[in-house]
Amino acid sequence: MSVDNSIGVNRIDVGEKTGNFFELKQLVGVDPDYVIDMSFGLRETIQNLPSGSKVGIEYLPDFTTNKPEEYYSKLIRFCNKNDLKVVPLIDPVTVEEAKKHHTLAADESIGAWERYIHEVMENYLLEVVNQEKMFKLISEEKPDLVILGSVNANILAFDGTQEKYGIWIKEGNNQNESVEVIGRRGRQERCLLSGIANIDRRIYLSRELLVRKYNAITQGRILPAEEPDFIGYWLDEQNVPEKGLFEIYLMDKDKKKRAGIIHGTIVDTLGNARLDGAIDKGEIKFTKAYTERLSLGNAHSQISYSGNRSRGVYKGTYSIKDDPKGEFVLQKFDPQKTILPELKTKF
Repeated sequence: MSVDNSIGVNRIDVGEKTGNFFELKQLVGVDPDYVIDMSFGLRETIQNLPSGSKVGIEYLPDFTTNKPEEYYSKLIRFCNKNDLKVVPLIDPVTVEEAKKHHTLAADESIGAWERYIHEVMENYLLEVVNQEKMFKLISEEKPDLVILGSVNANILAFDGTQEKYGIWIKEGNNQNESVEVIGRRGRQERCLLSGIANIDRRIYLSRELLVRKYNAITQGRILPAEEPDFIGYWLDEQNVPEKGLFEIYLMDKDKKKRAGIIHGTIVDTLGNARLDGAIDKGEIKFTKAYTERLSLGNAHSQISYSGNRSRGVYKGTYSIKDDPKGEFVLQKFDPQKTILPELKTKF
Protein backbone atom coordinates (compact mmCIF):
# COMPACT_ATOMS: atom_id res chain seq x y z
CA MET A 1 0.00 0.00 0.00
CA SER A 2 1.67 3.23 -1.15
CA VAL A 3 -0.78 5.81 0.15
CA ASP A 4 1.41 6.53 3.22
CA ASN A 5 3.90 8.17 0.88
CA SER A 6 1.34 10.39 -0.86
CA ILE A 7 2.51 13.35 1.20
CA GLY A 8 6.19 14.03 1.71
CA VAL A 9 8.88 16.68 1.40
CA ASN A 10 12.28 16.30 -0.20
CA ARG A 11 15.30 18.57 0.04
CA ILE A 12 16.93 20.58 -2.72
CA ASP A 13 19.04 18.60 -5.16
CA VAL A 14 22.47 20.27 -5.12
CA GLY A 15 23.82 18.50 -8.21
CA GLU A 16 24.49 20.30 -11.48
CA LYS A 17 21.46 20.77 -13.71
CA THR A 18 21.85 20.56 -17.47
CA GLY A 19 19.64 20.41 -20.53
CA ASN A 20 16.48 22.52 -20.49
CA PHE A 21 16.86 23.87 -16.95
CA PHE A 22 16.88 27.65 -16.49
CA GLU A 23 19.23 28.70 -13.68
CA LEU A 24 17.57 31.27 -11.44
CA LYS A 25 20.54 33.14 -9.99
CA GLN A 26 18.76 34.80 -7.09
CA LEU A 27 15.55 33.99 -5.20
CA VAL A 28 14.41 36.11 -2.25
CA GLY A 29 11.50 35.30 0.06
CA VAL A 30 9.58 38.06 1.82
CA ASP A 31 7.06 37.80 4.65
CA PRO A 32 4.74 40.79 3.99
CA ASP A 33 3.25 40.64 7.48
CA TYR A 34 6.62 41.54 9.02
CA VAL A 35 8.54 43.53 6.41
CA ILE A 36 8.62 47.27 6.97
CA ASP A 37 11.21 48.29 4.39
CA MET A 38 13.72 46.76 2.00
CA SER A 39 16.83 45.50 3.73
CA PHE A 40 20.26 46.86 2.86
CA GLY A 41 21.14 43.45 1.40
CA LEU A 42 18.21 43.44 -1.03
CA ARG A 43 18.87 47.04 -2.06
CA GLU A 44 22.48 46.12 -2.79
CA THR A 45 21.39 43.03 -4.76
CA ILE A 46 19.06 45.14 -6.92
CA GLN A 47 21.64 47.91 -7.44
CA ASN A 48 24.26 45.40 -8.59
CA LEU A 49 22.05 44.06 -11.41
CA PRO A 50 23.04 45.27 -14.88
CA SER A 51 20.74 47.84 -16.51
CA GLY A 52 17.82 46.17 -18.27
CA SER A 53 17.86 43.06 -16.06
CA LYS A 54 14.54 41.40 -15.27
CA VAL A 55 13.18 41.32 -11.72
CA GLY A 56 10.16 39.10 -11.13
CA ILE A 57 8.02 40.36 -8.24
CA GLU A 58 5.03 38.65 -6.66
CA TYR A 59 2.63 41.43 -5.75
CA LEU A 60 0.33 39.99 -3.10
CA PRO A 61 -3.36 41.00 -3.42
CA ASP A 62 -4.40 43.58 -0.83
CA PHE A 63 -7.19 41.38 0.56
CA THR A 64 -4.76 38.62 1.58
CA THR A 65 -2.47 40.63 3.86
CA ASN A 66 -2.54 43.85 5.84
CA LYS A 67 0.55 45.50 4.47
CA PRO A 68 1.48 44.72 0.88
CA GLU A 69 1.10 48.14 -0.68
CA GLU A 70 3.89 50.18 0.87
CA TYR A 71 6.61 47.55 0.64
CA TYR A 72 5.89 46.36 -2.89
CA SER A 73 5.33 49.88 -4.22
CA LYS A 74 8.75 50.92 -2.87
CA LEU A 75 10.28 47.78 -4.32
CA ILE A 76 8.89 48.42 -7.80
CA ARG A 77 9.90 52.12 -7.73
CA PHE A 78 13.41 51.16 -6.64
CA CYS A 79 13.72 48.69 -9.53
CA ASN A 80 12.47 51.28 -12.02
CA LYS A 81 14.94 53.84 -10.62
CA ASN A 82 17.77 51.39 -11.32
CA ASP A 83 16.58 50.87 -14.92
CA LEU A 84 15.41 47.31 -14.36
CA LYS A 85 12.46 45.61 -16.02
CA VAL A 86 9.83 44.53 -13.49
CA VAL A 87 7.93 41.34 -14.34
CA PRO A 88 4.70 41.20 -12.26
CA LEU A 89 4.28 37.63 -11.01
CA ILE A 90 0.54 37.52 -10.59
CA ASP A 91 -2.42 36.40 -12.68
CA PRO A 92 -5.05 39.19 -12.45
CA VAL A 93 -7.94 36.98 -13.63
CA THR A 94 -7.26 34.29 -11.02
CA VAL A 95 -6.78 36.87 -8.25
CA GLU A 96 -10.02 38.66 -9.13
CA GLU A 97 -11.91 35.36 -8.99
CA ALA A 98 -10.31 34.60 -5.62
CA LYS A 99 -11.38 38.01 -4.35
CA LYS A 100 -15.03 37.20 -5.14
CA HIS A 101 -14.80 33.99 -3.12
CA HIS A 102 -13.07 35.91 -0.31
CA THR A 103 -16.03 38.27 -0.05
CA LEU A 104 -18.58 35.45 -0.09
CA ALA A 105 -16.65 33.39 2.48
CA ALA A 106 -17.14 36.24 4.96
CA ASP A 107 -20.89 36.59 4.26
CA GLU A 108 -22.75 35.54 7.44
CA SER A 109 -26.09 35.55 5.60
CA ILE A 110 -25.26 32.34 3.72
CA GLY A 111 -24.95 28.87 5.22
CA ALA A 112 -21.88 27.12 6.65
CA TRP A 113 -21.57 24.85 3.61
CA GLU A 114 -21.51 27.78 1.16
CA ARG A 115 -18.97 29.73 3.26
CA TYR A 116 -16.69 26.71 3.48
CA ILE A 117 -16.84 26.14 -0.28
CA HIS A 118 -15.92 29.78 -0.98
CA GLU A 119 -13.09 29.67 1.57
CA VAL A 120 -11.56 26.60 -0.04
CA MET A 121 -11.98 28.05 -3.54
CA GLU A 122 -10.30 31.33 -2.54
CA ASN A 123 -7.29 29.56 -1.05
CA TYR A 124 -7.02 27.08 -3.91
CA LEU A 125 -7.06 29.84 -6.54
CA LEU A 126 -4.36 31.83 -4.76
CA GLU A 127 -2.14 29.06 -3.43
CA VAL A 128 -2.36 26.55 -6.27
CA VAL A 129 -3.73 28.04 -9.52
CA ASN A 130 -2.04 31.46 -9.25
CA GLN A 131 1.11 29.83 -7.92
CA GLU A 132 1.39 27.44 -10.87
CA LYS A 133 0.86 30.28 -13.35
CA MET A 134 3.50 32.29 -11.48
CA PHE A 135 6.11 29.53 -11.66
CA LYS A 136 5.36 28.92 -15.33
CA LEU A 137 5.86 32.65 -16.00
CA ILE A 138 9.23 32.54 -14.22
CA SER A 139 10.38 29.66 -16.42
CA GLU A 140 9.23 31.54 -19.53
CA GLU A 141 10.50 35.05 -18.67
CA LYS A 142 13.78 33.83 -17.12
CA PRO A 143 14.33 36.79 -14.75
CA ASP A 144 17.68 37.51 -13.11
CA LEU A 145 16.12 38.02 -9.67
CA VAL A 146 12.82 36.75 -8.29
CA ILE A 147 11.18 38.18 -5.16
CA LEU A 148 8.27 36.12 -3.82
CA GLY A 149 6.20 35.88 -0.69
CA SER A 150 8.00 33.54 1.73
CA VAL A 151 5.50 30.69 1.23
CA ASN A 152 5.83 30.62 -2.56
CA ALA A 153 9.61 31.10 -2.30
CA ASN A 154 9.79 27.98 -0.13
CA ILE A 155 7.61 26.02 -2.57
CA LEU A 156 9.75 27.12 -5.53
CA ALA A 157 12.88 26.03 -3.65
CA PHE A 158 11.40 22.54 -3.28
CA ASP A 159 13.24 20.25 -5.69
CA GLY A 160 10.04 18.71 -7.08
CA THR A 161 8.81 22.16 -8.11
CA GLN A 162 12.12 22.94 -9.80
CA GLU A 163 11.94 19.68 -11.74
CA LYS A 164 8.34 20.37 -12.81
CA TYR A 165 9.01 23.86 -14.17
CA GLY A 166 12.60 23.38 -15.38
CA ILE A 167 13.99 25.94 -12.93
CA TRP A 168 17.26 25.33 -11.11
CA ILE A 169 18.25 27.32 -8.04
CA LYS A 170 21.87 26.64 -7.17
CA GLU A 171 22.40 26.08 -3.47
CA GLY A 172 23.25 29.39 -1.81
CA ASN A 173 21.37 31.45 -4.38
CA ASN A 174 18.22 31.59 -2.30
CA GLN A 175 17.61 33.60 0.84
CA ASN A 176 14.88 35.18 2.91
CA GLU A 177 14.65 38.94 3.19
CA SER A 178 16.14 40.70 6.19
CA VAL A 179 13.26 42.40 7.91
CA GLU A 180 12.76 45.13 10.46
CA VAL A 181 10.17 44.48 13.15
CA ILE A 182 8.79 46.70 15.88
CA GLY A 183 10.02 45.55 19.28
CA ARG A 184 8.00 45.58 22.49
CA ARG A 185 9.28 49.03 23.40
CA GLY A 186 8.46 50.46 20.00
CA ARG A 187 11.99 50.35 18.63
CA GLN A 188 12.92 48.71 15.34
CA GLU A 189 14.87 45.47 15.45
CA ARG A 190 16.51 43.78 12.47
CA CYS A 191 16.46 40.04 11.97
CA LEU A 192 17.21 37.59 9.16
CA LEU A 193 14.69 34.84 8.48
CA SER A 194 16.03 31.30 8.05
CA GLY A 195 17.33 30.25 4.65
CA ILE A 196 14.88 28.92 2.09
CA ALA A 197 17.06 25.87 1.42
CA ASN A 198 15.82 24.41 4.70
CA ILE A 199 12.24 24.30 3.47
CA ASP A 200 9.56 24.21 6.11
CA ARG A 201 7.91 20.82 5.64
CA ARG A 202 4.57 22.12 6.89
CA ILE A 203 4.39 24.79 4.17
CA TYR A 204 4.48 22.17 1.43
CA LEU A 205 2.23 19.83 3.40
CA SER A 206 -0.35 22.59 3.86
CA ARG A 207 -0.51 23.07 0.09
CA GLU A 208 -1.01 19.36 -0.50
CA LEU A 209 -3.85 19.25 2.02
CA LEU A 210 -5.47 22.26 0.35
CA VAL A 211 -5.57 20.23 -2.88
CA ARG A 212 -7.38 17.50 -0.92
CA LYS A 213 -9.98 20.03 0.27
CA TYR A 214 -10.48 21.16 -3.34
CA ASN A 215 -10.88 17.53 -4.45
CA ALA A 216 -13.48 16.99 -1.72
CA ILE A 217 -15.68 19.92 -2.76
CA THR A 218 -15.37 19.35 -6.51
CA GLN A 219 -15.22 15.54 -6.82
CA GLY A 220 -16.36 14.19 -3.46
CA ARG A 221 -12.95 12.48 -3.12
CA ILE A 222 -9.69 12.99 -1.26
CA LEU A 223 -7.32 11.17 -3.62
CA PRO A 224 -9.25 10.86 -6.92
CA ALA A 225 -6.52 8.83 -8.63
CA GLU A 226 -6.66 6.10 -5.97
CA GLU A 227 -9.33 3.50 -5.12
CA PRO A 228 -9.98 3.26 -1.38
CA ASP A 229 -11.71 0.33 0.31
CA PHE A 230 -14.15 2.56 2.23
CA ILE A 231 -15.23 6.20 2.06
CA GLY A 232 -17.06 8.15 4.75
CA TYR A 233 -18.04 11.58 6.08
CA TRP A 234 -19.41 13.36 9.12
CA LEU A 235 -23.17 13.29 9.54
CA ASP A 236 -23.42 16.17 12.04
CA GLU A 237 -25.84 18.90 10.98
CA GLN A 238 -23.50 21.64 12.21
CA ASN A 239 -20.54 20.34 10.19
CA VAL A 240 -19.77 20.45 6.47
CA PRO A 241 -19.64 16.89 5.01
CA GLU A 242 -16.80 17.75 2.62
CA LYS A 243 -14.76 19.01 5.58
CA GLY A 244 -15.06 15.64 7.30
CA LEU A 245 -14.71 13.43 4.21
CA PHE A 246 -12.25 10.54 4.67
CA GLU A 247 -11.05 7.51 2.76
CA ILE A 248 -9.84 4.19 4.16
CA TYR A 249 -7.10 2.14 2.49
CA LEU A 250 -6.74 -1.31 4.07
CA MET A 251 -3.52 -3.26 4.10
CA ASP A 252 -3.39 -5.76 1.24
CA LYS A 253 -3.77 -8.78 3.53
CA ASP A 254 -6.98 -7.32 5.00
CA LYS A 255 -8.74 -6.26 1.79
CA LYS A 256 -10.71 -9.48 1.20
CA LYS A 257 -11.67 -10.22 4.78
CA ARG A 258 -15.38 -10.27 5.51
CA ALA A 259 -14.71 -10.19 9.24
CA GLY A 260 -11.75 -9.88 11.58
CA ILE A 261 -8.97 -7.52 12.57
CA ILE A 262 -8.11 -4.81 10.03
CA HIS A 263 -5.26 -2.32 9.65
CA GLY A 264 -4.67 0.45 7.15
CA THR A 265 -4.47 4.16 6.46
CA ILE A 266 -7.11 6.88 6.68
CA VAL A 267 -6.61 9.94 4.49
CA ASP A 268 -8.59 13.16 4.97
CA THR A 269 -8.15 16.93 4.71
CA LEU A 270 -5.91 16.99 7.81
CA GLY A 271 -3.48 14.39 6.55
CA ASN A 272 -2.81 10.67 6.97
CA ALA A 273 -3.66 8.51 9.98
CA ARG A 274 -3.11 4.92 11.02
CA LEU A 275 -6.22 2.73 11.26
CA ASP A 276 -6.55 -0.24 13.60
CA GLY A 277 -9.88 -1.98 14.05
CA ALA A 278 -12.22 -4.87 13.42
CA ILE A 279 -15.26 -5.81 11.33
CA ASP A 280 -17.59 -8.51 12.64
CA LYS A 281 -21.29 -9.40 12.14
CA GLY A 282 -22.37 -6.09 10.69
CA GLU A 283 -20.38 -4.03 13.17
CA ILE A 284 -17.25 -1.96 12.58
CA LYS A 285 -14.90 -0.46 15.16
CA PHE A 286 -11.62 1.30 14.52
CA THR A 287 -9.28 3.95 15.87
CA LYS A 288 -7.63 6.78 13.97
CA ALA A 289 -4.20 8.10 15.04
CA TYR A 290 -2.66 10.79 12.84
CA THR A 291 0.92 10.46 11.61
CA GLU A 292 2.68 13.63 12.75
CA ARG A 293 4.93 14.12 9.73
CA LEU A 294 2.01 13.62 7.33
CA SER A 295 -0.64 15.71 9.07
CA LEU A 296 -1.55 19.24 10.18
CA GLY A 297 -3.86 20.62 12.81
CA ASN A 298 -4.38 17.34 14.65
CA ALA A 299 -3.41 18.15 18.22
CA HIS A 300 -6.25 15.95 19.44
CA SER A 301 -5.85 12.45 20.86
CA GLN A 302 -6.69 9.15 19.21
CA ILE A 303 -10.20 9.11 17.70
CA SER A 304 -12.45 6.07 18.11
CA TYR A 305 -15.19 5.09 15.63
CA SER A 306 -17.98 2.59 16.21
CA GLY A 307 -20.88 1.80 13.86
CA ASN A 308 -23.36 -0.80 12.64
CA ARG A 309 -24.25 -1.84 9.11
CA SER A 310 -27.71 -0.87 7.84
CA ARG A 311 -28.92 -0.90 4.21
CA GLY A 312 -25.42 -1.28 2.84
CA VAL A 313 -23.71 1.44 4.90
CA TYR A 314 -22.20 1.74 8.36
CA LYS A 315 -23.58 4.45 10.64
CA GLY A 316 -22.24 5.29 14.07
CA THR A 317 -20.45 7.77 16.30
CA TYR A 318 -16.88 8.90 16.81
CA SER A 319 -15.35 10.08 20.06
CA ILE A 320 -12.15 11.45 21.58
CA LYS A 321 -11.19 10.01 24.98
CA ASP A 322 -14.69 8.58 25.38
CA ASP A 323 -16.20 12.04 24.75
CA PRO A 324 -18.73 11.72 21.85
CA LYS A 325 -18.03 14.27 19.11
CA GLY A 326 -20.50 13.38 16.36
CA GLU A 327 -21.89 10.89 13.90
CA PHE A 328 -20.41 9.41 10.74
CA VAL A 329 -21.44 7.38 7.70
CA LEU A 330 -19.14 4.85 6.03
CA GLN A 331 -19.62 2.68 2.96
CA LYS A 332 -17.60 0.44 0.69
CA PHE A 333 -16.10 2.45 -2.14
CA ASP A 334 -17.81 2.19 -5.52
CA PRO A 335 -16.09 4.15 -8.36
CA GLN A 336 -19.45 4.39 -10.15
CA LYS A 337 -21.21 5.90 -7.16
CA THR A 338 -20.08 9.11 -5.47
CA ILE A 339 -20.97 9.59 -1.83
CA LEU A 340 -21.51 13.35 -1.39
CA PRO A 341 -23.77 14.75 -4.17
CA GLU A 342 -26.85 13.29 -2.44
CA LEU A 343 -26.19 15.61 0.50
CA LYS A 344 -26.25 18.85 -1.46
CA THR A 345 -29.99 19.31 -1.05
CA LYS A 346 -29.52 19.55 2.72
CA PHE A 347 -27.42 22.70 2.52
